[in-house]
Amino acid sequence: MGIGANSYFLSGPREALGRRDCRMGSTELEVKLVTMREAAKMVADGSSICCSSFGYEKVAFAFIRELIRQRKQNLYLYGSGMNVDADMLIGAGCIRKAEIGHIGFENIGLAPCFRRQVEAGKMEVEDYSNFIMTMRFWAGMMGLPFISLRSGLGTDIPQTISKDKAREMQCPFTGQKLMAYRAVNPDFTIIHVQRVDTEGNAHIDGPVYDNVEKAKSAKNLIVTCEEIVTPDFVRQTPEKTMIPGFLVKAVVEVPLGAHPYACYKYYDYDWQHIEQYAENAKDPKGFEAYLDRYIYGVDDNWGYLKEIGYEKILRLKANTSLGYSTYYKKLVGE
Repeated sequence: MGIGANSYFLSGPREALGRRDCRMGSTELEVKLVTMREAAKMVADGSSICCSSFGYEKVAFAFIRELIRQRKQNLYLYGSGMNVDADMLIGAGCIRKAEIGHIGFENIGLAPCFRRQVEAGKMEVEDYSNFIMTMRFWAGMMGLPFISLRSGLGTDIPQTISKDKAREMQCPFTGQKLMAYRAVNPDFTIIHVQRVDTEGNAHIDGPVYDNVEKAKSAKNLIVTCEEIVTPDFVRQTPEKTMIPGFLVKAVVEVPLGAHPYACYKYYDYDWQHIEQYAENAKDPKGFEAYLDRYIYGVDDNWGYLKEIGYEKILRLKANTSLGYSTYYKKLVGE
């Protein structure tokens, strides 16, 4: 399952890895390994957050569950294509407003908690396209105050969002009409990756989507990962280092931290559990029962995984040559 670093789990990150003499020039890099509880406590009520995701892969779900477990409130959510992760945070009452491109369950249907909260007037939404949101993160990453695009012209998007977020403008070179969208710089972006070294450099295998833009636009970046590796290992394939360590505020090692989603080359997504969540979330009582069992009823991610069942987890383990589980069809058919 890509667990690795067994001594870390037995004694904790600082004791197992120690304070490495990792230097960039003459400056010693701070050891950034923290527990999940410590990382989630950094996110104060009222903060703006981005939980990097797209589809059913590499989402920092263990962190999301910890935010809910700590009963965070009045968070401001930024995102592009989101589904169960956003729906769960919204249903738990953590989100007061969202600027998003999409929240839905794709082939399953609508996101029920999201729909209930909006219909009840319990949260505000500014609805963009996925592309516009990605470019807003790109502008934030580049340190720009806004990004100019043709996207959105001729649609009702400019009429449905705040005037301080989108305005028509004239190109100073061609005179063409464009849309200007304000850049996004979340207080916190939380991203899940396969590997991080002790300096905070993050390796990403497989699709990257717009997660790099989201990560680099953040004021504070928290990285959760499947395993901690040495800096020497990361330097062997530097092209996989999508996030440099100097941008990272904190690192949390959490094996299977993306479950029920997939983490490419480590484990496949748990479609049974995703469908179970969608069924539970159809009504408030079912959703509360889900939270009680899988979040409030356990102490941490190990308790959550025990509730899922280790036999199922082992069946989700990715085949080394394929990058996904060969048990998937059997699992769905059970």
